Amino acid sequence: MKIEIGLLISAVICILVLVLTVNFWRENKKMLFSRKVKARIIKCEICSYVYFVSSKISYSRCPVCSSINKIR
Repeated sequence: MKIEIGLLISAVICILVLVLTVNFWRENKKMLFSRKVKARIIKCEICSYVYFVSSKISYSRCPVCSSINKIR
């Protein structure tokens, strides 16, 4: 039984593409769904609007009235 060299190369390339696709999908899934974001809920002292900000900042600007609020 003879196997043509072109068929063998095509099969190897298809298997490599399949393995790379599965690996890329698994890594991408880990990066997208494993992120944990810590956010704080802030209530503006001027207009009483409630919004979210990152926990890493110490001052925030209200999106409604543009006043600057200190995060405690």
